[in-house]
Order: sequence, then C-alpha cells, then structure tokens
Amino acid sequence: MPAGDRPGFHFNLDWLLRNITTILTGEASFSALKDVDAQKFQKGLAMARDTCNYLLNMISGRLGLDHDRVLGGRYAFPVMTRYLALRGGKLGDARERDRLLYWYVHSFLWGRFAGSTETVLNQDLGVLEPVDGALDRLIEQLRLSRGSLTIRPEDFAGWSLGARFYPCFTC
Repeated sequence: MPAGDRPGFHFNLDWLLRNITTILTGEASFSALKDVDAQKFQKGLAMARDTCNYLLNMISGRLGLDHDRVLGGRYAFPVMTRYLALRGGKLGDARERDRLLYWYVHSFLWGRFAGSTETVLNQDLGVLEPVDGALDRLIEQLRLSRGSLTIRPEDFAGWSLGARFYPCFTC
C-alpha cells in the first residue's frame, strides 16, 4: 500500500518527493534530483514507500500514533527514511528502534523542523554517515539545538490537537 494511502494517514506529493530525494541523494533540496535518471527514481520511490510504511507501522505499534491528527514530526520522516535506506531498509534491534523513536518524538516535541526546514534537514542528514553512531549524533545535535531534552509538567499546558505535546496524551 502506498505510504500516502494508509488508512488514517494522508500525505502530499511534496512530502513523498522529499523522502525520495533524501533517500537517493542524502540532501533535502529537490534540485539534488537533477542527475537522477528515471530508473533510479523508480527505485527511490519504492524505497520511500517501503521505509515510510515501515516507520508508520513502527510508530503506530510502538507509540500508538495511528492517525494524522496525532502524528507529529512529518519532516522527521525524510531523515528517518534516509537512515533506514542506509541500514538496508530495516533496523537491527529493539535498542536501535527505540533510539530512533526517541529522536523522532523529541524532534517534534521541540519543533525541530518548525523553522527553515531544508536547512535543518540538511544538518540532520549530514550526520547520518557513517551510519554507525548516527543516532547518537542525531540526538546530540537535537540536544545542542534545544539545550535540554528534559520534559517538564508545564510542557503539557497545551491541550488542542495543534499542541506539540498533544500526541503524548494519546500514548
């Protein structure tokens, strides 16, 4: 099933193209696709479909975020799909899965991609290689940009669907 057609989840073509771009080029800018031929693009599309589905299943199953209304951090996906592509499409074990999910949750809780999306995406994509230790580098980069990843009671003051911490109420 295509990533954009999963029940409860709806994504636009720009989002899918961003995932394809990062998988194939390791860059956020669509212009990085200029030298990608049709055959390689088709492979990137298939990898984006597979890695997005893998991530959505993991996020739904592990975090309970199973619908658009509670799914945060859409722009963390291009980083995660690139990471999965570098890992051959699968995570090695539960510890790796949990570290990736830790980064994912903190990236949307703290608004990692709320500003200049391409710039931040490129910063995060830049620490994925070599893939060994990449999750530690992603978490450290997030910590450096945020200062602290400690969640405090007052962080839950927002109550609407648009509040960054809203998905935590559903877990």
